[in-house]
Amino acid sequence: MAVRCGCVVTPFVITLPKPPSANKIWRYIPGRVLKSKEYRQWLSECMDMVWVANVGRATLLGPVTVGIVYSPKDGRFMDCDAPIKPILDLLEAAEVYANDRQVCTILAHRTEPNRKETSVRVTVAQAEVPLRTPGSPFPQCTDTSPHSDR
Repeated sequence: MAVRCGCVVTPFVITLPKPPSANKIWRYIPGRVLKSKEYRQWLSECMDMVWVANVGRATLLGPVTVGIVYSPKDGRFMDCDAPIKPILDLLEAAEVYANDRQVCTILAHRTEPNRKETSVRVTVAQAEVPLRTPGSPFPQCTDTSPHSDR
């Protein structure tokens, strides 16, 4: 847990329905790019869930870590990376964090089929580890300001 302003900031955790694959969130028509109908429906459904779960919590500022556990109901697997972009965009739109540029670490895991319903468990926490590990091939995450890049 992180400490901010003398208060403990607990991770934000929520279980969401299966998001559309990143390959299916946009529709291209001549001269325009639009959100697909499936993506708009999923965003609408999940936005309410996230707003309710996030009541009373401040928008996270600074670097964050996002964990995603994808649990399919049957053997039809989605690629482990396919739900990442829709989830990150949802969390930003719902003001869990100010900008997905703040996300410095993403941990994605796909479980074995659970025979119930497909779900995605998402955890968002203030990053508590150094942003650059000595010898890491990854660049240091330095621009975590909540300004918009759009």
